[in-house]
Amino acid sequence: MSYKMGLTSNKVFLMKKLYNLKMKEGASVVVHLNVFNIINSHLASDTIILDDEIRVILFMCSMPDNWENLILTMITSTAAGTLKFDDVNNILINEELRHKSIAETEGGEAIALVDHGRIIGQGQQGCSRSRGRSKSRRDKLIFIHFGKPGHKKKER
Repeated sequence: MSYKMGLTSNKVFLMKKLYNLKMKEGASVVVHLNVFNIINSHLASDTIILDDEIRVILFMCSMPDNWENLILTMITSTAAGTLKFDDVNNILINEELRHKSIAETEGGEAIALVDHGRIIGQGQQGCSRSRGRSKSRRDKLIFIHFGKPGHKKKER
């Protein structure tokens, strides 16, 4: 009888942990997904296997508020019951990668890009900032290393 009590309290503990799981803003979706899946696998080993739709709902509810627009878009753009757990995860992971890529492009150390010898300011595609400036100013650009070869930065 004590075995059944232990198993029941473990199920309650795991379900409570799953229901209360919340990803912090700025945290990794992949890490959050791993925690979510670990709890689900522990539940499955205790004979609680959650339906795919329930897992989708619980995972969406565990996401922070800044992901709400994407989640609402996913919900409204698919027919009821057709959203699969793996599809939701792939969409969220791809969105996180897209955000990181944009942040690296915009928020990195890159101040100026070089296009055929002309200095192009960030966000000014094709508009040369070097017109009328002397070569000596252009010579003060130095290479920096932050994972993107070929980017340059003005000396400070």
